[in-house]
Amino acid sequence: MLKIVLHLDDEQKWPKIKGNVEHILTAAPDTDLIVEVNGPAIKGYLDTDNQQFIKKYPQVTFEICHNSMEKFNINAEQLIAEIKVVPAGLLAVAQHEQAGYQYIKI
Repeated sequence: MLKIVLHLDDEQKWPKIKGNVEHILTAAPDTDLIVEVNGPAIKGYLDTDNQQFIKKYPQVTFEICHNSMEKFNINAEQLIAEIKVVPAGLLAVAQHEQAGYQYIKI
């Protein structure tokens, strides 16, 4: 099984990451896929269209960087339940790579 972590830190690239998630899962439905979001891109988690997209893909793990949440004044209560808070986004990426995930920066 393929293991991929997609990294997003640019809020303008949400359409691109959603397209990549769809394409990957269409081509390889059994892929273990993580979307790691940090920096200004975390604001995209508050967008209702993005929230609906996330709910459409329960097999994908969507993560948010707690450090970025503090920087951009976003709290866990603002997030949908499908989003997993991690202490540090880049540390999480490194841990995923160590666990055998292939890293793709969006």
